[in-house]
Amino acid sequence: MSEGQGTAVGVVAVGDELLVGAHPDLNSPYIAQRMIEFGRKVRRVVVVGDDEAAIADAVGGRAETGGLVFVTGGLGPTLDDVTRHGVAAALGVGLVEDAGALQEVREWFERAGREMLESNRRQALVAEGAERVPNAFGTARGFRAPHASGAVVMVLPGPPRELQGVFDAEVVP
Repeated sequence: MSEGQGTAVGVVAVGDELLVGAHPDLNSPYIAQRMIEFGRKVRRVVVVGDDEAAIADAVGGRAETGGLVFVTGGLGPTLDDVTRHGVAAALGVGLVEDAGALQEVREWFERAGREMLESNRRQALVAEGAERVPNAFGTARGFRAPHASGAVVMVLPGPPRELQGVFDAEVVP
C-alpha cells in the first residue's frame, strides 16, 4: 500500500489520564487494527493532554501528513474537555451548537432517567462546517470535518466501549 495522502491514517489520543498512565490508551490499537480491514495503516499515534493548543498542534500535524485523522477523548461536559476546541482551532473555524446533537444528549438523559445538567450543552458543540457523529452509547457526540490539507478529521468519544460502538455504527458505514 502506498503512503500517499489518501491512505495514511493518524490518531491523536487526548487525555491527561493517558499521559500519566492512569488509564491505558485502548482506542489507538483498536483503530489501528480496524484500519487494516480497510487496507489502511495507522502511521502515527500522538498522545496529548487536555490542552487546547497541544490538541490543535497534534491534529494539524497529523492532518498535514495523513488522509484520515482520528481524534479520541476529551468530549465530556467539563471545562477540561477541550478536544472540540483544539480541533476547531486546527481546522481554523469556531464552534457552533448543533441542535441535533443537543437533542440526542437530552434524549440520552431522558432514557437514563437522569436530569441533564447545563454543562452537558458543551457536548452539542461541533466545529463549524462539521458533520455530527451520533453516539448511541453515551453523551459524547463527535464530528467529522475536512481539514485544509484535504485530510478528514474524525472526532470520537474516549471511553473504549463508546468509541468501539460509534466506530461500528457510524465510521464503518
